[in-house]
Amino acid sequence: MHNHRRIKQKNSKYSQYWHRILFILLVLLIVTLIILSQSWKNTLKIDRVIIEGAKSLNAKFIVELSGVKPQELLDKVYIPEIKNHLVTHPMIKEAHVECQLPNVLRLKIVERIPVASINLDDIYPIDIDGVVLSKISSISKNISPEAIDFPLISGISNIGKIQEGIALNHNEIFQALEILSLSQSIGCYHMISEINMNQGKDIQLYSVDGGIPIIIGRNNYQKRLITFYEFWKKFIEPDNARNLCYVDVRFDGQVVVKWRQNLEENVKKISNIIM
Repeated sequence: MHNHRRIKQKNSKYSQYWHRILFILLVLLIVTLIILSQSWKNTLKIDRVIIEGAKSLNAKFIVELSGVKPQELLDKVYIPEIKNHLVTHPMIKEAHVECQLPNVLRLKIVERIPVASINLDDIYPIDIDGVVLSKISSISKNISPEAIDFPLISGISNIGKIQEGIALNHNEIFQALEILSLSQSIGCYHMISEINMNQGKDIQLYSVDGGIPIIIGRNNYQKRLITFYEFWKKFIEPDNARNLCYVDVRFDGQVVVKWRQNLEENVKKISNIIM
């Protein structure tokens, strides 16, 4: 009986001993793997930069803007600094940076989308919040041509100081942007080349086809834009737009149209445009 107990105690001691040995070996293995992993990471270089979210700015420009150098060591990449480089550009609203092993840097950006422009010392695009973006002359090489095709806002005095990346604080700018936002939802945004705020008087739009004035006045913008849109779709073709002098949609339920001289009708009222 005593011999049996001694054998059990001896086996227990051996078991504890080997458990300690295995634990120590496991710890050493983990530490070794961590050291090797860190050493491996220290040799990784950026071989590929993936750009996501870019619609207007081209990829090459975004990479240059980020400050990332070709074949830069991945462990030397400081994400907050790269993000700061990106968001300081007026065209970029948000930026996210990710390192993906073994050799990829992923740049995700959210661009500010220009919806209009103002013409001062240069042409400055602005987004729907009125934020002034980089002037056209400085970004035309780095964005797609489609990205600079938007209506001009004119007829506003005392706009004040223009600062890229900062929103304009002017009621007439906000009204113009409201009209353009409504035109986007209605579907006639790309029919407008200019919105003239007319120094506080009746607002006039100018059509892309022929540069025809469309008088919309003040207030009831949505209804008047719909009237203009329905009229233009039903009655105006690209080849006859040049025969118009102006279109007036200030009156409920009708459109007043003045044609150029030498036509049978000089002033024509078209009623019941909206079905």
